[in-house]
Amino acid sequence: MKRKYLAVVALAVTALAASACGTTSSGSDGALLSGGTFTMNLGTDPGTINPYKTTGGTNRQIFAFAYDTLVGRTPTGDTVPQLASSWQVTPNQVTYTLRKGVTCQDGSTLTASAVAADFAYIKDPATLSAWVNLTIPMAYTATADDTANTVTITTSQPFGMLLQGAGSLPIVCPQGLKNPASLDHGTDGTGPY
Repeated sequence: MKRKYLAVVALAVTALAASACGTTSSGSDGALLSGGTFTMNLGTDPGTINPYKTTGGTNRQIFAFAYDTLVGRTPTGDTVPQLASSWQVTPNQVTYTLRKGVTCQDGSTLTASAVAADFAYIKDPATLSAWVNLTIPMAYTATADDTANTVTITTSQPFGMLLQGAGSLPIVCPQGLKNPASLDHGTDGTGPY
């Protein structure tokens, strides 16, 4: 029995050592690779990949490749820019200033009005999304100023995680909102894939 245990431990150590010898996303000269095919194994079938129909863990892995959010988080929990380059926060309002030059997968420019439309869509009673009340309270308004390139989310009551909560919504581009059924098995965002 002791021999069998030692053999299993030795095999595990060997497997760990071998797995540490993986490759990176750079070529032999250290330059980042582009083109080609990216493959990722998922632990389960995600079903729909419409970001406004589900908030599941497997689905969020997919969303990260197809959609950007207004802000991101570092491993230590700090808020960092993503689609928003800056923001101003009060207890019941956050104004995000969008980065310039962000494009949707169809090549159109992402506008502040398009982002505000996402927030209107997810709280519409006909399409009520799981993101509402999960990351942002139901009682909010979203307004856009395309000239200033800002989106403002205002809640009726103070909400402690407003910056990160509203900022974590995957942003769908206008063509995706026009045809939501297309998002069940396809994407329409500003993400890298």
